Amino acid sequence: MLQKTESLLPGEREMNIHIALSDTHLGHPCTVLKTNAGVKRLCNTIEAETYGQRYTLVMLGDIIDMCYVTFAEAQEELKRFLNIIVEETNVSKVVWVIGNHDYHFLSREMEDRGDSRFSDNVYEKIITVGENVRVPVSLVYPEYFIWNKNKCMILSHGHLLGPDGSLFSLILGDPKESVADVCSINHSWLEFSWYNIWTDERVGNELWTGTSALSAFMVASSRGRDIGQMSKHINRWLVNTRKITSAVTKYIYGHTHVAEEKVIHLYHGTPNNTKLDNFKLQVINLGAWVIEKRVKNKQDEFMPPDTVIARIANGTIKITRVKYTRDYLKRIGNQGNIIHSAEWGLWITRPGP
Repeated sequence: MLQKTESLLPGEREMNIHIALSDTHLGHPCTVLKTNAGVKRLCNTIEAETYGQRYTLVMLGDIIDMCYVTFAEAQEELKRFLNIIVEETNVSKVVWVIGNHDYHFLSREMEDRGDSRFSDNVYEKIITVGENVRVPVSLVYPEYFIWNKNKCMILSHGHLLGPDGSLFSLILGDPKESVADVCSINHSWLEFSWYNIWTDERVGNELWTGTSALSAFMVASSRGRDIGQMSKHINRWLVNTRKITSAVTKYIYGHTHVAEEKVIHLYHGTPNNTKLDNFKLQVINLGAWVIEKRVKNKQDEFMPPDTVIARIANGTIKITRVKYTRDYLKRIGNQGNIIHSAEWGLWITRPGP
């Protein structure tokens, strides 16, 4: 692992292939990775992209959906997923960049190790996923860096870009301090809003009705926004908080569930100000693995989710979609009630009966 370079967190020299994915939402009733067959379909694509070579799996947050499962159930879902990954692919290492839905895993790890304040620590864990099967997992927050020569790319879940993940920073005036300060300020907010509140069944049911202002705020803030709509948030984080350097050439994130790729300009402050040395940044969103839409006028069919993976090697990124059959999407989609929220213009998935 590298020590801090300028304002960057420790990262990894690109010695082998990396496969990155985001927002699997294991535990969600409508994730396409709900079944072992769904995970094996992902593994087939990984094997095709790595040619059977050893690789590092980078999981960019919301791997587990703590709004639907208990901590014990979440652990079992994670073990099931990783066990299949180990059996079906030649994975050598797992890096888990924590997101908002699986933030409780980081919170528990901090508590177990006596860390009351966020630091740049990488929590190394060994997870037993099957009989005599042990997987090394590095818990990283909020971002991970992959270096190729003197250039690097930032891999993040992306929830700290908007108000749903960094609400306390906005309330306190968007402090332009260190990443550690921002993470510490929002620690209690993330633990409460994405875990504690869902452990109360009555409160959770109330949130799902859509009448709660908190639920509406969290859903409306970032979900469904494309890179263009998120560019000002990306700019604020990288320029003001991260204090980006010319070493960074690519930014990869998830969170909004919209997979796409775009080149954006970075600016001093707001987009109305001057460009940051004509700085262009390649931005990639890795989408999500949860079914959130029905086909209009065909309520028995479902839109395929943005199930994509990124193959990172030699400083380049290749995006590949993992495809699932219509019958499979229908079977998984019917596990929950998918409703449309006209007031927010978004699709929201509720737990099934």
